[in-house]
Amino acid sequence: MSDSPSEDLSPFPPISTEAWRRAVETQEGEAIWSSLETWIEKGIALEPLYDERFPAASRSADGRGPKAAASFFEQGEAAAATPRHAWRIMPECMLRQVGPGRRSIIAELEGGADALWLRFRVGPESGILGVRELSALLETTGDPDLWLALDAGAHALPFAVATHAALRLLERDPTQLQGCWCADPLGVLAESGVLPAGLRGTHREMAELMRWSSSHTPSMRTLRISLSPYHAAGAARVDELALSLATFVHYLRVAETQGLAPESVARQTLISLPVRGEFFVDIAKLRAATRLWDQLLRHCGVEEEGSRPLLHVPGSTVNKSQRDPWLNLLRSTLESMVAVLGGADMVSTTPFDHALRRPAPSAVHLARNTQLILRDECRLHRVIDALEGSAYVESLSDRLARAAWARFQEIESLGGIEALLVRGKVRDWITQHRQQEARSFARRERVMVGVNAFVTLEEGKEVQGRRRPSTRQMDWSSMLQVALTEAEVPATRMRTVDFESLPTGELSAALSVVTAEDDRFAELAAVYRLGAPTFAIEPLAPFRWAGEYEALRDRSDAFFLSAGRRPSVFLFLPGMRSPSEKNAIVDWLELAALQTNACAAPVEEKETLLEAFKAQSSSLVLWRGTLPSAARDADLLEALHAAGAQRIYRLVDEESEDEDVLCIGSIEALSLLLDELGVP
Repeated sequence: MSDSPSEDLSPFPPISTEAWRRAVETQEGEAIWSSLETWIEKGIALEPLYDERFPAASRSADGRGPKAAASFFEQGEAAAATPRHAWRIMPECMLRQVGPGRRSIIAELEGGADALWLRFRVGPESGILGVRELSALLETTGDPDLWLALDAGAHALPFAVATHAALRLLERDPTQLQGCWCADPLGVLAESGVLPAGLRGTHREMAELMRWSSSHTPSMRTLRISLSPYHAAGAARVDELALSLATFVHYLRVAETQGLAPESVARQTLISLPVRGEFFVDIAKLRAATRLWDQLLRHCGVEEEGSRPLLHVPGSTVNKSQRDPWLNLLRSTLESMVAVLGGADMVSTTPFDHALRRPAPSAVHLARNTQLILRDECRLHRVIDALEGSAYVESLSDRLARAAWARFQEIESLGGIEALLVRGKVRDWITQHRQQEARSFARRERVMVGVNAFVTLEEGKEVQGRRRPSTRQMDWSSMLQVALTEAEVPATRMRTVDFESLPTGELSAALSVVTAEDDRFAELAAVYRLGAPTFAIEPLAPFRWAGEYEALRDRSDAFFLSAGRRPSVFLFLPGMRSPSEKNAIVDWLELAALQTNACAAPVEEKETLLEAFKAQSSSLVLWRGTLPSAARDADLLEALHAAGAQRIYRLVDEESEDEDVLCIGSIEALSLLLDELGVP
């Protein structure tokens, strides 16, 4: 008996992969492989088969960890030697008022979170403006093992100083605080379009915060490189990876002007890289990010173990739907799995109702429990690099890394990320990719369940409260006017301090003294920036794949509420005998909540057709098939018009410039039909 069970049990003789490929090509032709490729974005395609021709992972020479064979991008030994640890569950908390903020924090911590992403909205409309309010919030975060990402947008420096004062008020040691101050000027500029202190002033604040934090809160990271503004606007994966590298290099240059070493900057950095649940592709994206950062740090001369930035992976907002929102539970679960298997240090799961409203407590609870199940029931953290050795994942990771490195070099050759943001070049790249993605969804070349396929018109009615249109935070000039109007002693006294002339290191020192005394860090920040030129660009606009389809159905819903009926069309399918073809057309029309009345009588049965047309109310006719010839059936068209048909369109499978022809599957065609039916 053979020692190999596979040899004994296989009913077929062994065959090599190459011999199998030749057999397939003989049968189907060499073009079969390219026809089976799936393009995920420009220059990156999924192959139908990954065999020995593609790089797979193997153990490094010393056996300590993974190394991608035949790959230019190799994982650093520091990462390879580190055992897989449990990631931190880091829910996002948007804080506007002290009372609700405290309740939200307590609920998350009691529910199992071991990190918090606290997002503060600094402005006159916020109830969290000073040290006393901050201390009331931070009183709930006394666990010394808790990791806090404290995100105050463009106001990281004054916020950090105020937080330091709040901790001292609580008699807690600020040096024990661990987390990140989330300073990310370029991310703020991309998302909001405004830097309150201008470019030069913002750079100074960032460098000042790095110096101040290293001595006052040494366990806190300073920088967060957030790719969320680019991701939310529809950026390609390759561009997200390249922009993360370019942003770090930009911050590194700013830090070097203040005498800060690259190792120090790297250790003070947190990368926030969203994923959208395309399982293996996004796992490859995260693995590519790790390789790219190892590569970049080596080029910067950073070799110290533990210098690699931490990786935070939030869920996507691009792929969340308002319709059938329960499906977002599945999307968020996949995103969390992608984050964990991709090697994230912190994971933030997007609540399923995020696109509808401010997430309800039940949605937040489900988002947190998603990660608890992955950790405590599935035990995903118990395996080191579960996908090591997969030719598919390793090859895709390598392709993404190479393409991103090339894009990063292009960004640097064009003047760096700041210059490209200001000139609008980054926005142009993102817009181009977003339009390509939107076209794929509009033509249903890509599917989003419940949005452009498998739609149920009456889904999700239990979830009430559509989100109001988002409004951007007040610009800083408005904030300044309110602050100067409402402030009493602090603003008057602070006007006499010339912060612009303060030497490096004294800005934070002066802020510390005055903040501790006057307790109004938001007003103080406004005043010390008085006279600084606010810098503004056109911000990146958020985007959701489901948005265009939901807009069509919103139009139909509004029509239904006013008219008491759905907009409808008459569908003529002459001689059609295939239920599947008819159902495909009806399903497409239902994406815009269009009611259909169909007739499959042959063209020759004119009376049957006219009777079916008159029995319904629509004046819009959709004709699937060849229009009647002028010589034989021209009177049928005249009869339909005479019976009340205002417009007749022919449905085809391909795009056409003929104004009387519509392409099945096109979202533009659905919008045109609503226009023709008078749906506002």
